[in-house]
Amino acid sequence: MHRISFNLCWVLLSALLSYTSVVAQNHNHPIADEVARREASFAVVPEIPLLLPQVPGGPWAARVKEQVEEAAYFSLHRKNLHQVRRDEPQELKLRLEDHNGQPLLLELYQAEYLSPDFKLRKASDPNRAVPFDPGLHYRGIVNGETHSLAMLLILPDEILGVIEFRGQQYNLGQVENAAGVHILYPSEALAEPPLKGCYAEELPGYRPGGGEPGGTRSPNPNNCVKMYVEVDKDIHDGKGGVTQAANYVSGVFSQVSTLYADESINLVVNEIFVWDITDPYTGPGTLDYLVQFRQHLNGDYNGADLAHLVGYEGGGGIAYLDVICSSTFGVAYSDIHSSYSTVPTYSWTVNVVTHEIGHNLGSPHTHDCAWNGDNTPIDNCGPAAGYTPDGCYDNGQTPDEGTIMSYCHLLGSVGVSFTENFGPQPGDLIRSEVYNASCLDPCSAVSTTDAGIASVEMPQGVVCGNTVSPVVSLFNYGSETLTSVSINYSLDGNPAQNYNWTGSLASNQGEEVTLPAVNFSNGSHTFTVSTSSPNGGADDEPANNEATSSFSTGDNTLTLSITLDGYPAETTWTVTDNSNTVLASGGSYSGQQNTTVNEQICLTDGCFSFNIFDSYGDGICCGHGNGSYVLTDNATNTVLASGGSFDSQETTAFCLPATPPCTAPTNLQATNLTANTALLSWSPVAGANQYELQYLQQGMPMNSVVTLYISGNSEQLTALASSTTYLWRVKAICSNEDSPYSPVENFTTTDDACPDSDNDGVCDSDDQCPGMDDSLIGAPCDDGDDCTENDVYGADCNCAGTLIDANNNDICDLDEVDDCVAPTGLQATNLTTNSALLSWGAVSGANEYKLQYLQQGMPINSIVTLSVAGNSKQLTVLSANTTYLWRVKAICSNEDSPYSSVENFTTTDDACPDSDNDGVCDSDDQCPGMDDDLIGTPCDDGDNCTENDVIGADCNCAGTLIDTNNNDICDLDEGCSDPTGLNAFANSATSATFEWDPVPNANAYRLQYRPIGFSPTSIDVTAATYTDDNLPAGSTVQWRVRALCSNENSGFTNGSSVTLAGSLPMGAPGAEVFDTDIQFSLFPNPARDQVTVSLSHPTVASTVVVRNMMGQTLGTYMMRDAGQLTLNTNEWGNNQVLLVTIYSEGQQPVSQRLVISR
Repeated sequence: MHRISFNLCWVLLSALLSYTSVVAQNHNHPIADEVARREASFAVVPEIPLLLPQVPGGPWAARVKEQVEEAAYFSLHRKNLHQVRRDEPQELKLRLEDHNGQPLLLELYQAEYLSPDFKLRKASDPNRAVPFDPGLHYRGIVNGETHSLAMLLILPDEILGVIEFRGQQYNLGQVENAAGVHILYPSEALAEPPLKGCYAEELPGYRPGGGEPGGTRSPNPNNCVKMYVEVDKDIHDGKGGVTQAANYVSGVFSQVSTLYADESINLVVNEIFVWDITDPYTGPGTLDYLVQFRQHLNGDYNGADLAHLVGYEGGGGIAYLDVICSSTFGVAYSDIHSSYSTVPTYSWTVNVVTHEIGHNLGSPHTHDCAWNGDNTPIDNCGPAAGYTPDGCYDNGQTPDEGTIMSYCHLLGSVGVSFTENFGPQPGDLIRSEVYNASCLDPCSAVSTTDAGIASVEMPQGVVCGNTVSPVVSLFNYGSETLTSVSINYSLDGNPAQNYNWTGSLASNQGEEVTLPAVNFSNGSHTFTVSTSSPNGGADDEPANNEATSSFSTGDNTLTLSITLDGYPAETTWTVTDNSNTVLASGGSYSGQQNTTVNEQICLTDGCFSFNIFDSYGDGICCGHGNGSYVLTDNATNTVLASGGSFDSQETTAFCLPATPPCTAPTNLQATNLTANTALLSWSPVAGANQYELQYLQQGMPMNSVVTLYISGNSEQLTALASSTTYLWRVKAICSNEDSPYSPVENFTTTDDACPDSDNDGVCDSDDQCPGMDDSLIGAPCDDGDDCTENDVYGADCNCAGTLIDANNNDICDLDEVDDCVAPTGLQATNLTTNSALLSWGAVSGANEYKLQYLQQGMPINSIVTLSVAGNSKQLTVLSANTTYLWRVKAICSNEDSPYSSVENFTTTDDACPDSDNDGVCDSDDQCPGMDDDLIGTPCDDGDNCTENDVIGADCNCAGTLIDTNNNDICDLDEGCSDPTGLNAFANSATSATFEWDPVPNANAYRLQYRPIGFSPTSIDVTAATYTDDNLPAGSTVQWRVRALCSNENSGFTNGSSVTLAGSLPMGAPGAEVFDTDIQFSLFPNPARDQVTVSLSHPTVASTVVVRNMMGQTLGTYMMRDAGQLTLNTNEWGNNQVLLVTIYSEGQQPVSQRLVISR
């Protein structure tokens, strides 16, 4: 069996023996050397602006500034990002500036961090590889300086990485919930760095640099360490899915790979396995996670050399030491840091994982007595931080910069430098272990032929009609380029059809393939598709060949039209049924700013909800564009949902088939009139079951109205009076409602002595136009000829017009080769008593213009006609206070245009100059330079915080403040403030009440509390107080609370812990006493903000009591069988020396002194 050794560290603890021989390497800076080797290429590579400087603003900005003291912010240049991802340049130059204006020119080259046969898998379908976009990984240097380092991963919507330059380490990544905003900040600027402790296990017989048992082959610097990485369910849920979790973890390991590459060590990721269902790792401590992970894998790393589990729990990390060729112990666990609230913390996470793997590869800590050839420490960072290994003295050597295997990150004045990396001795030791490991091989390409169907795009969900051309996503999972494959597909288990695909599909790339159409009946169906014979041979991984989809037929087609705003990447939508199953979805729409997209949706009959989302929480109208959406039923043209102005989400319920609106009948006609009959008709109304017809003899009282109910859209009236006018109207009666009545129409019956069959008031014997109303002769009409105008009914009863022929060439102007159109946009400006500037819009093809003007009231022969070369003319020698009429036409090569419409202008009065031409003398002008008539009219003052904007008497546009709660603060600027006035008190040994001051605009509060040593509780409450009567007796409860408002949530505010009353076991030994007394450790000691209590035998529940030197109890805590408890020292006031006592049943109490150093 193995034995366990505990020493405190940030990410890993290990007890180490002696360090023997190391094969020293001539190691400098391989990444800087590679940049230098590519100097000629970098000389011609242009700088590409992927990140543009941005001023912080929006709800996220205040939260970020609370967490990061100083930072630079950027927006993503999506077009350039798309170009880089498309071109995949081998060299890349990217310029940034930090918060102090320090320029950072990154010279980067593309590198691989995944093995050629990399796979992404998920627990719910472990036999099928998940399509994965690994992004583009770049590494390089900063500002040409060798002693610098930059490592970036470029994903479709994010750039993440770590930069180190002149002793400053920067984190770069996307701010959470800020729609593409990126932050660059120095690690030291984080208000609360995520430091944690952890443990490690050491196998028996370990000796540093002792070599691998049985290793006989020569050292090989090309050896490659392949990593198998598991991602637990917490990270999957926190990141929002398999792909998102894999993106984050691959980003971390791309940078871990870079740090090892800078030590001339090849390390790649062979597989990432994401738990999208409940994982088997329950913890709760780091040792528990490590053992559970090792037992679950049982030595099967899927072809990798080391296995690593990452999660959010456990309080740190743990690893087995020097296990590069171990069959079962080559595992480690890291409690990684996703982000600190809203900002990325890659540098801490990368250090954690790199450090853990360093222990797997054989390196002790630098403060252990295992170095220098005489079993002495390299540095004293561990002892200086309060961690001195047993039997190892403090050599007093504090470095300027720490290395990855040190504890120098605990010393604020030192820290860990990625450019120093592992340092000479640990680096040589790890290189020796890797180069000499007989179980490792070089990172040679693995040639695999593996095609598969990643997904079925169509058919799925609901399909309209009874035929569809299937669309499937063909994916090349192998390393060989895919040039041909057989695709087999079938419906409902019927004999398969075959489609032979040919093309060129690179490794880890996909392509949508449209298959020949399939036919099906109404109902539910299953579509199955698979691949075979990739490149004419066998498939190396048949498990991912097949995909299926279930679908049903539907008869309702809908059109969703979305006009996007300036941030289309924030917009998504779904259609769900009553069980909240997503039947259709779309978005986001990156790169489609201010455009309109149309989506087709097919649904069965039933009731549904349309949901539209905006990830930023400001809808799609009207802060950053006039976005809107309309969902329409194509069959009835009924609008099912519409809008645009909402917060994070808007939901509209609807049912299908849609009921068309019940509209009033149109096109009412009375025909076949006789002396006592009339045929009334109208256009049918969709959805009408019958019609209500009312008619009344003109002049009769309303109680004489006759009402009839008609099944069709016409009715023959009889028994009418001759030569009498009747009024009538009709309305539709639909299933759900009645329409409004149509407008009232009238008809007149004929005179017995004068039959009038066409009801035009002319006796048939005198009718000039039988079948047409004679009164229409001379009335306007439309003869259907675009080349005629002034169409009227002539004496021959026909509709005809005159030819449109302005230049009298007997050719229709519309058919002329040159489109010489009349000028438009006529304006008269710069009016004085005797002059005016006339202008008009230029006409395409015009050589000159003919201008005519005439003093109003003068005879037509007084017209002045001028030829004008341009499209303006200054008139002079005009009469004061006089109105002139004017018009203009264009003179083109082949023809003249018609004259424009006639406009007019009035010269000013000598006694009343009016420089702004608003009809008000300058001396009386209330708003010089502006039309006084605009006073009191609506306008826009450009301030989003005002409404009802009008131009006031001061000639300025202004509105009233949007302030519904009358607190003189714009409603749009109102935030969701953090709760204050927090108070907690104990009611009994098992009950406590938590209370705080109400927060304006809060709809509810999220209260989180945890009795120390027990599981946390999170609950949403509407009141600003809450009582829990079922707390562990005598426990100390930590708690915090945040406000939940309509548009956003506040940050959490921490409350002071409350200790419940309860009896304390004093630890007097009973009849049965354990053989071993309690042994425990406190670390760090001295401590600052936190201290961890660790029991050597965590087999029974224990009570931890903290007292000051006066004997007053400051805190009582329960410790369960995990054997480890981390406490907040700030709860104990300003005491500098404390006494910590452990009480366990059947054992004597044990105490230690704890020193608080702040």
